[in-house]
Amino acid sequence: MLETLLCRTFAGTEMERCVNAFLQCAEESGSPIHRRDKSRAHAWLATRQDPHVSVGVAAQKDYWDFDHEAFDGVRRFLRALAQERPAT
Repeated sequence: MLETLLCRTFAGTEMERCVNAFLQCAEESGSPIHRRDKSRAHAWLATRQDPHVSVGVAAQKDYWDFDHEAFDGVRRFLRALAQERPAT
């Protein structure tokens, strides 16, 4: 999932600890988390200036750090894909 990559951009930060604590609390209160990375991404988005936006709109608002090393593999893949296809 895209959210898995997005969550890696705040891995190891204090915010990750807060998001994980929130989701753990929700689970302990009887609300099971079914799609953990989607839930983590949306919990993180809840801390942004405009918290109701979708993951895509959040990208447009530069909420995600696309320069983060989590996206290195995606960048390599896209560059290799672009090199393999002839320009039209």
